[in-house]
Amino acid sequence: MKKLFIFAAAVMGLGLVSCDQVDLPNPPAQSNPQEALFDKSDLEVVADPAAATEVYNLTEYQNQDMLVPLADITKMDNVPAGFEVMFSGKVSGGNDFNGNEFACEVVDGKVMVSPDVFNGAIRTVSKNPADLTVNVQLYPYIVSVDNPTFTAKVETAFGPFAINATPFAPENVIEPAYYLLLSADGATWTAENAVKSTHSSNNVYDDPTFTFIYSAEASDFAPVFWKVVPESVFLTDLNAQPWYTPVFEDSFVDKGTLEANSSEMGQNISVSGAQVMTINMETLAFQYQVGFPQLYTPGNSNGWTATASQILTTANYTDYTGYLYLNGDFKFNPDPDWMGRDFGCNDPFVYEGSPLVGKGLADGGNNINVDAEGVYFVTLNYPTRETVLTMIETYGLIGDATEGGWDASTPLTMTTPLVYTAEVKLKGTGEFKFRANNGWDINLGGELSNLTAGGDNIPTPGEGTYTVTLDLSIVPYSATVVKK
Repeated sequence: MKKLFIFAAAVMGLGLVSCDQVDLPNPPAQSNPQEALFDKSDLEVVADPAAATEVYNLTEYQNQDMLVPLADITKMDNVPAGFEVMFSGKVSGGNDFNGNEFACEVVDGKVMVSPDVFNGAIRTVSKNPADLTVNVQLYPYIVSVDNPTFTAKVETAFGPFAINATPFAPENVIEPAYYLLLSADGATWTAENAVKSTHSSNNVYDDPTFTFIYSAEASDFAPVFWKVVPESVFLTDLNAQPWYTPVFEDSFVDKGTLEANSSEMGQNISVSGAQVMTINMETLAFQYQVGFPQLYTPGNSNGWTATASQILTTANYTDYTGYLYLNGDFKFNPDPDWMGRDFGCNDPFVYEGSPLVGKGLADGGNNINVDAEGVYFVTLNYPTRETVLTMIETYGLIGDATEGGWDASTPLTMTTPLVYTAEVKLKGTGEFKFRANNGWDINLGGELSNLTAGGDNIPTPGEGTYTVTLDLSIVPYSATVVKK
């Protein structure tokens, strides 16, 4: 017999009470503590055997008006008169189960769920339309037959149960890659100057944002027309559908929405130099910005002179990093002089921890202030302006070429701002790297003349005592290893 979970509104919108908190209608007077309405030991729920081998195609279940089985009820004893047992569930890609509960149904001794409800639940784990395995945890409730909104939660949970499912097909198909086509007249499109998108390591449905980094010189394209095509179109026919052209927001020339298959070719502003465009193929929003090759950091420590300051560099015109010696106030500036494009912060940064870490948004005109003078490793995401400043308390060598091995750093001493040195004994075999704060979050490796974040281990130059100098004052960062 089918039992609907008709107390879903109560589960989703009302506070739930434990069994020992339920007030029955006209309860008898008691001299002893009230017993629980329902004992959790009277209920047992186990995995549905079919779930171990079957992949539930939610579209097929939806088309056939079938429910998806989640688990079997093997014991349900001593249910109070006038009440019945119902369930809600949560899904997780692991075992955290922090999401919202979804409504289940009880049918002939099974806990089941409608395909559309379950599809919505697993979309909170991943939007990827490929087959997906999720863990389901079930929560029992006692529900009044006469008043279904009156529920009492049984203080137990069943599961997790592994469920394999094929989600509904997405309304909009997102391809693995897209191409940006540039045109001088909006009618002639070639692959010659096409720019392929870059993307994160996440699947494209969970992260539908694609990035194009390109150079559009105004002398070559004035004005610039552009459209975006999926990789399947690019590889077959540049004039085939679908294509996407821009519709700019009112008063904005750097953002808007993409319109599919429009006969109106969107026009960009006349631009010169590097550009970074991001598109969201779920919302069809786009935005682009000038790609700055570096950010200067004028401030107290360099006399507010950009050319005398340290710089943040970037490989993608989005994420900027660098080591700065800071003392009090400073700002970010893409220009070597003051051209009105510098930026600081609207709200003061917040500093905490050891090593001292400052976080904030570099999105305003006020100076950014550091709590303590010293060397900081700085990361800045230009589109979001999220900025993190991590104070460098120590820098050292680590590796099996050093006496401390890979377990303990050999410390360097800062002799001048951003320059560290020490006499270090190196072994005849092994490798080493440089790392900050005796941890691995911030480290350098690779070529001594061009040290990079997270770079390769550096081979030992041979057994002996060396004067090792690490120079973070100039980009590229470098080190010298001179035998004594």
